[in-house]
Amino acid sequence: MSESLKVAVRCRPFNQRELDRNAKLVIDMTDATTTIRHPDSEEVKKFTFDYSYWSHDGFDTEENGYMKGQAGTNYADQTTVFNDLGVGLLENAWKGFNCCVFAYGQTGSGKSYSIVGYGENKGVIPMTCADLFKRIEATTTDTMQYRVQVTMLEIYNEKLRDLLNPKTAADQLKIRTNSNGMYVENIREVAVNTYKAIEHQMDVGTKNRTVGATQMNATSSRAHTVFTINFTKIDSSSGKPSEVRASLNLVDLAGSERANSTGATGDRLKEGAAINQSLSNLGLVISALAERANFPKKKVLVPYRASKLTMLLQNALGGNSKTIMVAALSPADINYEETLGTLRYADRAKQIKTVATVQEDPTDRLIRELRAENSRLQTLVQSGGVTPRGGPQDAQGVELVTPEEMRAAVEEAVGAVITTSAEERAKAIEATLAKFRPMYPEGTSIPNADMLAIVTFAISELASLTPEERAQVVERSANAANWRNGGRFRYLLLGQSRSLAKARFGDAIARTMLKSTTRKSQLYAVVEAVRRMKAVDDVKSAREQLQANERKIEALQMSWEEQLEQTRLVDVERTEAMRKLGFVELTPEQMKTTPSLVNLSDDPLMSGQLYFWMTKDVSAMGATEDADIVLQGLGVAPEHAKLEKSPDGSLLLCPLKGTTFINGKEIKGPTKLEHNARLIIGNTNVLRFNDPLPPAAA
Repeated sequence: MSESLKVAVRCRPFNQRELDRNAKLVIDMTDATTTIRHPDSEEVKKFTFDYSYWSHDGFDTEENGYMKGQAGTNYADQTTVFNDLGVGLLENAWKGFNCCVFAYGQTGSGKSYSIVGYGENKGVIPMTCADLFKRIEATTTDTMQYRVQVTMLEIYNEKLRDLLNPKTAADQLKIRTNSNGMYVENIREVAVNTYKAIEHQMDVGTKNRTVGATQMNATSSRAHTVFTINFTKIDSSSGKPSEVRASLNLVDLAGSERANSTGATGDRLKEGAAINQSLSNLGLVISALAERANFPKKKVLVPYRASKLTMLLQNALGGNSKTIMVAALSPADINYEETLGTLRYADRAKQIKTVATVQEDPTDRLIRELRAENSRLQTLVQSGGVTPRGGPQDAQGVELVTPEEMRAAVEEAVGAVITTSAEERAKAIEATLAKFRPMYPEGTSIPNADMLAIVTFAISELASLTPEERAQVVERSANAANWRNGGRFRYLLLGQSRSLAKARFGDAIARTMLKSTTRKSQLYAVVEAVRRMKAVDDVKSAREQLQANERKIEALQMSWEEQLEQTRLVDVERTEAMRKLGFVELTPEQMKTTPSLVNLSDDPLMSGQLYFWMTKDVSAMGATEDADIVLQGLGVAPEHAKLEKSPDGSLLLCPLKGTTFINGKEIKGPTKLEHNARLIIGNTNVLRFNDPLPPAAA
């Protein structure tokens, strides 16, 4: 049964920019109704949604930083939002329904605050995760087990990035379609068994997110982020394990923005253009779905494939999912147009209807289906792109030919030699069948080697051909990939590069067209070449799908304990890689005694984000992955420099093969680092040395 997409709107407090410009309040909320007033004409527009959250004023900030509503006010805090939205999502996921919640609004309107939150004001994602594991701990028994896996990705400038595995190249992450809808191929699924583990993965992904500073928001999300929780409930109380699966997709969209409001230039301007384009496509999808819901008999094309974002949200908006949209609003008059646009956007979205079903998909059945698919794909690859038609096979799996198919193959092989007369070709065919038909009665099969001898004999019966011409036709026949039912001759190109295949097909077209005397023959040559190219494309696609299926089978056959162990090993590997890149923090006690290098940047948001802790006696710096401190950019050599701890506890910087400056002066030999010293490594990497120990103790 279909149900409408639920829509909630939330109004935040004034930010510093709006306070500095003496902004006026234009938003008001009463129960589920939201009104917006034009700052000049005083015209009022009303909108009604499932939830209208007033979070503009009427709150106190507790000592721990949590913002709680005052008595007698209608302030909606983070707990209120979670109780209305997050609990319902979790209930549906527990029953086996796919769920999705996504936030929409202009830059700086408070989307990330509602979805992710900060500090003690945790958003929907962390509170949902915490409640999920509370339920798991309370209901886990010998006959009821649970598994949780998470993924986290972002869409930046229409490119996918795996935030839990930054090493994965963007071109390896591809959006595919299966019976359950859209999914991302090659994304890392991380197995987690506690809330701390999932919180750790969220922290890792958040550090890898792309953010930037604009005039409207100092920490503006520059990419759409999708955090997915794959939840599996295994019930073996009946003696046979049964699985119920569900996916919770929590989406934090980048904010729509106007260049003149944000002051964006350069890369920020390009990012904003990509964000607006994808959000515009999302708007077109929502409008099309709303029109489809209002006019069921009308054929409406929904442009899901217009952007990566709409492809990923296809299940949430028009497929098998229970979906909630959170529209974040700015209450200021200076953002009236953007806020009104968001309200209209949300008003269209509430007309969308989705149909959610319980996800029961046993692993054994999926593995069996994948293996059957792999068998079909392997046969397709081996046949050079020709789909087998069924029938007897030899020990190597090569299809055999029946006597009836022998006649069809001989007729086509001889009939293709159009330089001979029709009478001569007919005599050659009859002579061949008279000689070989008695050798293979009905019910027998003809091997490929015998078929080649039969066709060669038939061609030799064409007396008007020269020996050279006969040899050419026989060679063509020897390379035929399919004798069945007189199928067209297909040259085997398995294992060859696509460019070589193109070159050979191009030569074949040229030779055939030069020999052809009629327009029909020339067209046939082109059609034949196109068909052969299709065979090569089929083989390439089959190989890619075969590899993907094999990876799925391997993952499905892993036990839960093996998946957790793999996650632990991957986490250790990733922690070491991120340590080299400056993303790992030490404990507070370790920070008090460990020297570090801190990055400096023109962008205030990026400055001070990377900490390279000096935990080793000797730390190598350079552009290679083997270095202890990995730096990239112009002028950074593979073995650029090294840092050594001297016996008195001080730190020495020793240049090796690259240009290195300390406080503006190039150094040629080992140099002692003083607290707050500025280092320039190569042309673009600027670092500050931080020594936590006082000079007397250093």
